Amino acid sequence: MLNKPDQKEIKKKREKLKEKGKYHNAEKWQIAFFALNNTATNTAFVLIMYYAFFTQNVLGLSAAIVGGIATAMRIFDGFTDPVIGFILDKTDTKFGKYRPFMLIGNIILVIMIIALFNVPPEWSTQTKYIVTALLYGLAIIGYTFQTSCTKGAQAALTNDPAQRPLFTFFDAIYNTLLFAGATWFIMTYMAPKYAQNVNDPALWSTVSVIFMAASFIMTIMAIIGIWSKDRTKYFGLAENAVEIKFKDAWEVLKNNRPLQMLIVAASTDKLALTARRAGFVYFFSNILYNTALQGTFSVWVMAPAILVTYLGVKYADTTLQKN
Repeated sequence: MLNKPDQKEIKKKREKLKEKGKYHNAEKWQIAFFALNNTATNTAFVLIMYYAFFTQNVLGLSAAIVGGIATAMRIFDGFTDPVIGFILDKTDTKFGKYRPFMLIGNIILVIMIIALFNVPPEWSTQTKYIVTALLYGLAIIGYTFQTSCTKGAQAALTNDPAQRPLFTFFDAIYNTLLFAGATWFIMTYMAPKYAQNVNDPALWSTVSVIFMAASFIMTIMAIIGIWSKDRTKYFGLAENAVEIKFKDAWEVLKNNRPLQMLIVAASTDKLALTARRAGFVYFFSNILYNTALQGTFSVWVMAPAILVTYLGVKYADTTLQKN
């Protein structure tokens, strides 16, 4: 049986490493602010999960074709990750490495999502297929630009293992509140303003503007959080680093079977999450005919989800899984 590590000894070692400059820390408010970067992209993701519902129920498109487009876009998302990650890895500007990607990615995301949920129902069917698929694809690119910073910038913000659970805690709380609160906001708060008609294009037009405005504000807060740490000193482009070209990355992608499986797993996981959320929407709106109940249901599950998140983070902290 493994002995539990001595907390005092680990703390002493960590303090020595700090003194040697091996660790750099962030203020708690910086971690709390930067964690909003993931929440900002997930705010857009909430609306993307309503893509199938909107295109079918509001625009009148075929469920089979829309499902095929959604599946293709999730696979496309999996392939954009290593490409944009490669570009990000080679980026170092006077505005930092991460801040430009976060801002540009969110601007693309805001424009494309709002445009997507404002496609007029009276357009021709063919035009609606082409335009919604194009806007979805461009939104994925903006989404990947911004999400590629979430993991990478954490090390620039703080590389102290003692602070890792803190980011997880803020991130989990924000997103639990987001996914539960968003459903309540759309189905229980906003829908009654449109006579409980969730097929009203005006509802989705208004919701898209509100959500993406919130996403932009959270992105600005995240940029403020990473501002002082978004420097070469912290994300460290080594002077003797080997020059990596895109064809080298392509060779890795083409020949690395585990990486290919990771892309497939990430894509299908996101697709499954999207399908699950869309299934909830369809069940409450088209089978139970009670969209307000979906909002109430999401609030019911919010408290236990937050509790489980808190207990999980505390467990990881006390058992030193972060090390």
